[in-house]
Amino acid sequence: MFEYITNPWWSALIVLITQFLFLYLRTKNVLYITDNKTFLAVTTGALIGLMWLTSVTFSIDAIAKMDWQPIAAYFIGGMIGTYYAMKIKQTK
Repeated sequence: MFEYITNPWWSALIVLITQFLFLYLRTKNVLYITDNKTFLAVTTGALIGLMWLTSVTFSIDAIAKMDWQPIAAYFIGGMIGTYYAMKIKQTK
């Protein structure tokens, strides 16, 4: 388990996935709030907190260690997550 924390490539993968999910869920959360879907808004809000905590924990560790991989994954995952969530909304 500690390999995921100490290896910058594993950390980058975790950050990429959690940041993608964070931005995707955040975008969906805003849409659920706008549509007044309370249960879905609360559920996605809880998941947003979990994804944010995981992503930021690994990213701060990467900044302290000067590892570039998780930091790059942070930005890439965020851009892809937002794009994907907005594309799904447009196609429905």
